[in-house]
Amino acid sequence: MAVFFIKIAITGVLLAAVAANEENIKARLSQFAKWLKRKLKGKEAKVSTKRGHNPETENEAEGMEALLCPISHELMTNPVITPYGHCFQKEYIEQWLDGHDYCPLTRQKLLKSQLKPCYTLKYAVDQYINLQGKIKFE
Repeated sequence: MAVFFIKIAITGVLLAAVAANEENIKARLSQFAKWLKRKLKGKEAKVSTKRGHNPETENEAEGMEALLCPISHELMTNPVITPYGHCFQKEYIEQWLDGHDYCPLTRQKLLKSQLKPCYTLKYAVDQYINLQGKIKFE
């Protein structure tokens, strides 16, 4: 069943990605799919959804970087994508842009109006959260 969700996530990338950001989104979901397959063979993965790193789960979260906001290090439950192909949790990038006029990763000019919802990444995060609640590892 989990493989089914992985295939859906990857298919979602292929169907929903726009040409300019397609490679970035494919790479993120591919990384997520590989991580999830490894975790399905082992123990349950725990990823902190709170700000900061949790030492108990830091090793288990390896490979989850694609789903974590580069600013807050939280799961991106409301991701937005910049014109440069980077995704952020909406509230944190908007807070960043309140005091800056550039992308924190590329340092290129960035306005709030340029941020667009990243539905494919949101779908992948939602699937991850659902799997965390449904899959019981033995």
